[in-house]
Amino acid sequence: MQALGMPPDDWQAALLELWLAVRPNGKWLHTRNGLSCPRQNGKSWLIEARIIYGAVVLGERILFTAHDYSTVTQLFDRMKDYFGEKANDKDAEYPELNGLVRMVRRAAGKEAIFFKNGAVIYFATRTKSARRGFTVDVVIADECQELTQVQLSSIMSTASSGPLGNSQYIFCGTPPTPATSGDVFAHVRESALEGADDISWNEWSVAEVGDVTDESRWYETNPSLGVRLDIDILRAQVGTMDELGFAQEVLGYWLPVAIAKAVIGAQDWEDACIRKEDAPKVGKLALGVKFSPDGRHAAVSAAIIPKVGKPFVELLAFKEVTGGIKWVADGIMANIKRTSVVLIDGKSGKGALVERLNELNVPKGAFKVASVAEVQDAESMFLNELAEGNVTHIAQEPLDDSALKSVRRDIGKNGAFGFGDGENSSSAPIESACFALYGAKTSRRNPNRKGRVGC
Repeated sequence: MQALGMPPDDWQAALLELWLAVRPNGKWLHTRNGLSCPRQNGKSWLIEARIIYGAVVLGERILFTAHDYSTVTQLFDRMKDYFGEKANDKDAEYPELNGLVRMVRRAAGKEAIFFKNGAVIYFATRTKSARRGFTVDVVIADECQELTQVQLSSIMSTASSGPLGNSQYIFCGTPPTPATSGDVFAHVRESALEGADDISWNEWSVAEVGDVTDESRWYETNPSLGVRLDIDILRAQVGTMDELGFAQEVLGYWLPVAIAKAVIGAQDWEDACIRKEDAPKVGKLALGVKFSPDGRHAAVSAAIIPKVGKPFVELLAFKEVTGGIKWVADGIMANIKRTSVVLIDGKSGKGALVERLNELNVPKGAFKVASVAEVQDAESMFLNELAEGNVTHIAQEPLDDSALKSVRRDIGKNGAFGFGDGENSSSAPIESACFALYGAKTSRRNPNRKGRVGC
């Protein structure tokens, strides 16, 4: 990179040397490498240097993957700056590098550079990276705060049997926030902190939010500050961002695990809380039922959409079902005549409940088992409505506990996520509320009967 007019900062040179360290047998010293560093410090230099060295010197097949397509295309454009727009490019800035190129593929979503020595650089978003038709030696994953376990499984498969027999994975990103969807980055970090010997982990961070205006802390957590990062940029940011946001973005602060994995923010949930006497009593009604994964509990919630005012959700019951599902069916039957739909989910229990409702001659259109897509849509809809202030609830300890302690879990195979059990808490109550709201908003079946609900 020095020959290309881009000399490294000291920290970049040291980190690249660590990534390229090998054992006596020539295998990588670290199969997995992680970098958590605030933005604008020169992470891209490291990625570019690793790719160029791997392709030119080692002849590696490399996959670069990122969450956003714009990030992918930016790096592709940078690589074309080095290697040229095509083979035999008379306008290439570096003829020596261009002379190594066999072909540049520019088709959207299939960007790649092929080399005469057998090396390849593939560029792909997460969804595009799940290709089974090729294998690579190195995977470089950027924006890892958004990388999910489902996506990682596809990525890992591409490098499980690399042509050179010396696979390596590089994970780069910033600390995850409750708004990011990934869980891989935190897991790699936890493994490194627990002493996994195949991981190199480098992190610039603070242990607590602390005084975000203390500029000495800015220098401690931004290795390129004063070199390629202008302090005036940070001074502008500290005056416009909230303290937690600045601590995460600029000081590399990692949230405690329980908070980082939380799906619902405490403030959003508190803002949606109303007094019991203000809750709507009539309107379009739907019920949601969620059986817990272990089959021990079930939660039943109601959602009401009044003619005037915001939709409202309420937990009707959260009990054990080890003694049977009679109470669940009884609660549904008590409200079925005024319910537009009952949406049911949960591997343990849903079959028995459906059978019971059929025995009770409940019209088939009045209840349904949620598909994977409907679970995704219901939980996504609820989070969106909550964030935009378009749903209300009353204070209920089981529902509050479920909402604030539930963590992210992968749903399906497309990278979607929803609610999972948190520490000493169940996601069943909040999920049942999601299903009830979704049913009320999407069902065309409306008996238009007024009445209170109970279970």
